[in-house]
Amino acid sequence: MRSVRNSGSAITKEGSAVRGHFLEKPSAVALTLLACGLAVVSCSVGHSETQPVQPVLVSYAPPSAAVQRAEAILRKRAPRLTAGERRGVAEALAGAEIEHGLDALLVLALIDQESRYDPRARGPKGSLGLMQVRPFVGREVAKRHNIAWQGSRTLLDPVLNVRIGQAYLAEMKRMFRRDELALTAYNMGPYRLKRILAQGRALRSRYAARVLKRYVALQRQFPLGRLAEAL
Repeated sequence: MRSVRNSGSAITKEGSAVRGHFLEKPSAVALTLLACGLAVVSCSVGHSETQPVQPVLVSYAPPSAAVQRAEAILRKRAPRLTAGERRGVAEALAGAEIEHGLDALLVLALIDQESRYDPRARGPKGSLGLMQVRPFVGREVAKRHNIAWQGSRTLLDPVLNVRIGQAYLAEMKRMFRRDELALTAYNMGPYRLKRILAQGRALRSRYAARVLKRYVALQRQFPLGRLAEAL
């Protein structure tokens, strides 16, 4: 935003002198201009009283490049999603870049590993949806992040599933810092991973390796590694 004070400093000495002349001794021309200005204002006010201002209709802004790009990926990878669900998931993915600092392509790679983009997927231990979130985990994450929770069926909503899943992944990333550890914690649980690390045992996570392999493949196919960079 430009400073009014700075704009005022740009007035030339000549302009200042002219302005001072009008202030010291108003001329007939100045008085005439002032009278005309008041007349115009008066007419404008009178007109606005008889003709109420109509509301301006603002058209819907075109979707951001980030959302468009995420939708393009989902159209290729997630045929089971409806157009509306693809849009909602794409917006959630792009939003996570800002809210959680998550790489959206990493989340997509995790979705591919967990459910092959099937929004109705059910795991052997009760995990549900795109990101295969278990209900007891989903309930607590939803509570922490003010996401509406209506029982386990919440996780069968693709958009809510992704919002909850990526919020949980973001928590793991904050806790363990590295992508490999965050993905491992997402898969096995943070407390189990902490025990392994505390015992000094070698950590060889095939799960994290598979997700990261998919992530690299997405980066190659869609060169912009972070969806939000397309904004």
